Amino acid sequence: MTRQSRVSLVTILAAGLLLALGAMTSLGAGDPGSEPQPPTGVRAVFSTDGTKLASLTPGGEITVVDLRSGAEPLILRGGAGVASDLVFSPDAQALAIASDNAIALWDLSEASEPAMLLDEPESRVTRLAFSPRGDAVAAVLDDARIAIWELKDQTEKSILLPQNQSVKEIAFSPDGSLLASHGTGPQVTLWDLASRRESQTFSSSTGGAITGIAYGPAGATLAAADE
Repeated sequence: MTRQSRVSLVTILAAGLLLALGAMTSLGAGDPGSEPQPPTGVRAVFSTDGTKLASLTPGGEITVVDLRSGAEPLILRGGAGVASDLVFSPDAQALAIASDNAIALWDLSEASEPAMLLDEPESRVTRLAFSPRGDAVAAVLDDARIAIWELKDQTEKSILLPQNQSVKEIAFSPDGSLLASHGTGPQVTLWDLASRRESQTFSSSTGGAITGIAYGPAGATLAAADE
């Protein structure tokens, strides 16, 4: 019997030293009831220091692997439900998980029950980002607004409302003073987090829709990919 695997997500760490495959669908020829399941779209993610890898299992659980120690993988159950995004804290000691309408924050040293930053049936969470100091989490809600939580007291600090555009991705600057965002169009917006206002906007030189953003290590450069 011939079987094929389709890999839809790839994560590469440290210029290819390690590669993780996510959303792998096994296709069986002639297997009754073996309809392939659609990829979840959740990216397998490495911690910033490269010591941990988090991914979503077919059953909806989160697996966290310690790549340095080789210890038994940590399985996170409950909390935010089926995940839509995963992000490690800068020190790799916490993992934030977004689902359709919730954000769960897991302490990986305990992994008992997560703290719930958000649990609102009317909200849809699609993207998360940790601040560089690990003291705040930003989330994209309903593809239209950005919420930021202070983790010291787990309170919502601010809501950023882009004008006339959706929000698909967000990224903190290395010093934590700015947040970049983009939607489905050709524009990138920089937010000054001290004033909670738009600081600058840039547009793709080709006019194509922005598909990804990333800051350089020093924070002086912001790279954007377009279609």
